[in-house]
Amino acid sequence: MAQGIFRRSPQVKRQPRELSAALIPAASAPRPLARRRVRLALFRKPPRRPRVARRLAPQLFPAVAPPAALFRRKTRPALRLLRPRRRRAPPRRFLSAALLPAAPAAGVASGWVYHYSGVLIPDSAVLAAADTGFAIFDTFVWNPVAQGIYEAPGFTMTKEALVRAYATVQAQLGPGTTGKVNPILQIRYSQSASQDPAMWTADGNPMWAADPNTPMWSGLSPWQNWTKGQLQTTFVQLRVVFNFADGLPILQQFVPVVDQPTLTDSGKGVTVAPGGTPVAFNNVNFLNAPVVHPSLVSVNGDTTGFAQAGAVSATGFTAFVFDHTGADVGGVIDWTAST
Repeated sequence: MAQGIFRRSPQVKRQPRELSAALIPAASAPRPLARRRVRLALFRKPPRRPRVARRLAPQLFPAVAPPAALFRRKTRPALRLLRPRRRRAPPRRFLSAALLPAAPAAGVASGWVYHYSGVLIPDSAVLAAADTGFAIFDTFVWNPVAQGIYEAPGFTMTKEALVRAYATVQAQLGPGTTGKVNPILQIRYSQSASQDPAMWTADGNPMWAADPNTPMWSGLSPWQNWTKGQLQTTFVQLRVVFNFADGLPILQQFVPVVDQPTLTDSGKGVTVAPGGTPVAFNNVNFLNAPVVHPSLVSVNGDTTGFAQAGAVSATGFTAFVFDHTGADVGGVIDWTAST
């Protein structure tokens, strides 16, 4: 009975020819040569394309640029857009005179050295080569000069007038130094406008003479100490002086100021003709046009009206008087002017 259990059961003989023809009917019958060529063209192996990971790398990892080696093979134009741009290294910059700020053109400095940070530091009386040790490295300024002076450009007025002159100084002691910052403000000015020569004479010669000691202005005063005050002049120049025996400062800023104090002028009972009447200021110190306030006293042929001031300049203005209809009829006014 055991032999009957493991006996192979009879099987039907396979028909490979019939089954292949049923499953693959296209291979059983020959086809024309033209159709076979078309079939080969349809199943031609497509060109090799880059992997999907290469195309998705910029999208999946936007912060990481794909390596350049992935794009060595020529790809489609759409894939070339994903190629990172090759950045050129910035040019090497060297510390040269072209990169350093230029020294200020305005003003004349003596006893100072212009620092590249924009300040003035005291100068040394000798060259660094004279030091046989390391003093030039251990001190702020080795063997400084006695004095440092900075002269600002002068102010020239259009006419002789009352002006006010002063300055602001910003300075501090150098590193590792002792003493105090003691700026001394000095001034010089033109004492007489009539003695000041023209910038060029008629023959074209410059105003200074052959002698370099001849002052540019014949009426120019010597330098004198100054704090803040008023003076009548046409030219003012300020400078600051430091005696380095008091301390070794760093001059950071020097701002000279020349302006005018508050100026006023007034007039009463001025007769104004129809069409306007010029009125000259009594105060000749106005360098700029002041503010004029006319007030009506009377109107010709009317009881009410108003006054106006036009063409205001540093020397005067033109007064007008109008009646209540706006007609320019003239009259009498009082006026005030102030800066």
